[in-house]
Amino acid sequence: APVDEALKAAYPQARFYDWLAPAELAALMSTMDLVVVPSLVGESFGNTALEALALSVPVLAANAGALPELVQHGHNGLLFHTMDRLDLQTKVQLFVESPQLQSQLRQHAARSVQHLTVQHHVQALTQWYRELCDGKASVNNK
Repeated sequence: APVDEALKAAYPQARFYDWLAPAELAALMSTMDLVVVPSLVGESFGNTALEALALSVPVLAANAGALPELVQHGHNGLLFHTMDRLDLQTKVQLFVESPQLQSQLRQHAARSVQHLTVQHHVQALTQWYRELCDGKASVNNK
């Protein structure tokens, strides 16, 4: 949806974008120091967080839904309590004021999600089905 003009006027220092092609989005995201994912509801999968991490960009995410499965606090990003503006502000300030933390998070970002590929998922499912057929696995274990 188009960006609200009142929002643009209220935050003249911010840049707002409408839809971007995937290559444009990746190029833009890779220039960022931090991607903030302030989800208000539990996400079943944090695609924005995954995309940022794959580009070695640390993520500051709400501690909601599947986001904590992708964002490992202090390792590849930071988590804040959902709907807690003070906690969000504190984590942004921590990130901004610590070049060492920025470097550490960036170093671990891409490595932390490199296993989340379609190929890896297919291999894991294939292995599980083989074990299930051989009686070495059950539907209750992963």
